[in-house]
Amino acid sequence: FAPSPWVTNKKGLRQSLYRSLDTQFVLIGWNTNPVDALRPHQVAYLAALGAQFVQITPQRQSFVLNRRHVHHLHDYTGVLEQWLRPNKVRYVLLRPDRITYAAVAKVQLLNEAVRLLSEQLPRRFD
Repeated sequence: FAPSPWVTNKKGLRQSLYRSLDTQFVLIGWNTNPVDALRPHQVAYLAALGAQFVQITPQRQSFVLNRRHVHHLHDYTGVLEQWLRPNKVRYVLLRPDRITYAAVAKVQLLNEAVRLLSEQLPRRFD
């Protein structure tokens, strides 16, 4: 997303999306907890990479705090929703350099993207 859209956290702090994210891989779920879409071994793989899991909801909607590994943000200006909805995107996997690795609508496609990432970037559990 360029430029970085504005988001707010549960305390109401407004900042750019990229400023609110960690510096590793980020899995974003639009209005859903992205962890719920992954198989357990894929959650473990992304967590071992230091990935951050983020649920973004529309600004007008209350947070449904599902604390399962997820950081909650609101789409403050609606810019994310304006891009995600027409493109039918529900999950976005960002690389550490903030390039989009995958933007998909279906759980199966998200799982396939994470599988491909694990082949391209194997994680050693020494």
